[in-house]
Amino acid sequence: MTKRVLLTGAFGNIGTYTIDYLLERGHEVVCVDRKLPGTEAVARRYDQRIKAVWGDITQPALWEEALVGVDVVIHLAAVIPPVTETNHALANKVNVEATKNLIAAMEKQGVKRFIFASSVAVYGKLQDREPPLTADSPYRPDDHYGETKLACEKAIHASSLDWSILRISVAPPIEIKFVGGNHDFEMIFDIAVDTRIEYVHPADCALAFANAVGCDEAIGKHLLLGGGPSCQCTGKEFNDAILGAYGIPPLPNHIFKKGTPAFYGDFLDTEESQRLLKFQRHSLEESLSHSRKSVGVLYYVIKLFGPLIRPIMASRSPYR
Repeated sequence: MTKRVLLTGAFGNIGTYTIDYLLERGHEVVCVDRKLPGTEAVARRYDQRIKAVWGDITQPALWEEALVGVDVVIHLAAVIPPVTETNHALANKVNVEATKNLIAAMEKQGVKRFIFASSVAVYGKLQDREPPLTADSPYRPDDHYGETKLACEKAIHASSLDWSILRISVAPPIEIKFVGGNHDFEMIFDIAVDTRIEYVHPADCALAFANAVGCDEAIGKHLLLGGGPSCQCTGKEFNDAILGAYGIPPLPNHIFKKGTPAFYGDFLDTEESQRLLKFQRHSLEESLSHSRKSVGVLYYVIKLFGPLIRPIMASRSPYR
């Protein structure tokens, strides 16, 4: 059945894939995002196939226009690390208060179906537990991002909405950009070599959100979005694969953080989420192959100079 779907954060990493899947299924799509050169460029690709509502989600008045005639809301918009850790006030305003305002506006206008993008950050990063994480694993966020997502989940539980909460694992952008992009490698040194990581392709996350629109069985459930066994790896394997996508040789183990592994999530139990949402399509190997192709001919240039780049990168580790 065709529905009118409001999608926040529509022109971001997961949002654009979600638009594509929603349109494939014949839904009307109302896209909410900030009006920036980048988001406008993405919106133009869809021409008249979507309705774009430009605005700041922290302004409650935005929802009066955006929610008109809407059947389902998919709420992706959020501030993510590292900004959440350096600007708590902004994170609270965007992640928590805007979500509460959206819930209130939905209840006022009689829009019942709410699909929320949460995060495995609600479980905390310290991997002093036996995997896998399940939907019922205890909350214990240990950074501000996780705390904001937990606050949103609690507000949703207290609402009258027909909600589904989808907790996303590690889902960085596939396309590698060298200008204004996601090429800062500093964070990889915080990933211990024996850390457990479950990756999930952004397009697979998007498919889960799109499929949740028509899945009544998902109502009232917390569902984990991980890529499954083919996307489970160690920190060593993950770091080597990410660097390899650029053409850079593996870095030595001793320059990575020591002690109990700590990173977003863990290996996940995705049996129920996959049964309901049928979203797992990409392995880690396939995803990183896509990333390597996005580097283009620069891959071969970087690979040629890899033996020189490797020690320079290693010197940036605070754990060397």
